Amino acid sequence: MAVAGLTLPGLVYVGRTLPPAKGGEQNNNCLVDPGLAVPRTTSDTAGRHLEYCPSYGSMKPSSRRAYLEWLAGDRAAPGTPIGYVFLYLYGLERRGVLEGSAEDRPAIRAEVERLLSVYGDNGSFRHYASCLLAALDALSLVPGTDPAPVFEPSGYELPLSVRFAVGSRIRDGKPVEGVWLLAWTMSHPETRVRTPARRAFDRVRDEFVAEFERRHPSGGLPIKWRKGAPSPALYRAASRTFEVDLALFGSERMPDLARHADALALGRELLDLSSDRLDAYSRHLGKEAGRASPSRSRPWPCCRPASASARRTRRPPPTSRGCASGRRRAPRCRWPSWAGAWPGGPMREPPPPSRGSWPTSCAASGSA
Repeated sequence: MAVAGLTLPGLVYVGRTLPPAKGGEQNNNCLVDPGLAVPRTTSDTAGRHLEYCPSYGSMKPSSRRAYLEWLAGDRAAPGTPIGYVFLYLYGLERRGVLEGSAEDRPAIRAEVERLLSVYGDNGSFRHYASCLLAALDALSLVPGTDPAPVFEPSGYELPLSVRFAVGSRIRDGKPVEGVWLLAWTMSHPETRVRTPARRAFDRVRDEFVAEFERRHPSGGLPIKWRKGAPSPALYRAASRTFEVDLALFGSERMPDLARHADALALGRELLDLSSDRLDAYSRHLGKEAGRASPSRSRPWPCCRPASASARRTRRPPPTSRGCASGRRRAPRCRWPSWAGAWPGGPMREPPPPSRGSWPTSCAASGSA
């Protein structure tokens, strides 16, 4: 399909009309209307005129030109304003979730994964693209199978995979295994996940499951369904144009996991216990990572030697503070003006802050 002299590959809505799911006179924001004005030369490649939630029909002509050029290319330029990438994502989520195209679902999933590999450094795009992947996976599930467990929070709601897997077990009267209790616990937005669980996740997971199986040798934790209002599995589109309740189990809904606080309390108890047992190992990993960090070869900004003029004009700090020359204590970073400035004074460099890493996972619902 050619628009404004540019050939657009697939996975894009092109036409004159595409009504939004919530109704209205305007077209869906992802529709590329070939009848709208597009300049031949002026291109808003910097995204200066982009809105927070862009729409092809309402954006500036120069922005349309930049968007079409990106679509006609390899769609992988790292410096592309993220608003153009979001506008493309709006069409993918409409086709994959709202229209539920099983035929295009594999291609859409592969494209979203590719976009994440290029633009995943943007936190907002990573969240919504991960939500879309989770919804596509949920729609592809065969009844009786489980999605991949998620151990990372997804906004203010539990990830879809956790709600489906744990909810189906409670609904069917089956016990909840240790790995799913851990996923439920760690992905809950109100759970405090400590550093050992982030830095040494595999060890903490094994310790958690082992302690869980020791307490529940029968194979799982039985949880009785507490009847009440069912919990819908909503996918809220990044484009803000639709919401879909992903009903994967016929007319039956999933139990509301918020009604089972006692099971979540057990999961948090086991998570804290496992983190305590691996606290020393986590500290060891942090120290090793600090020694291997390239940043240790460079002084921190507060420890850089002062200029010669600064040494002549500034008086040394009191010796009781440990910043004098000779064999006194090493300069401390609490004295940024004098740190490392005195001849013969040793320079001590503080270790860089250690940060843990979350396990790889996908996320779920949210709203742009």
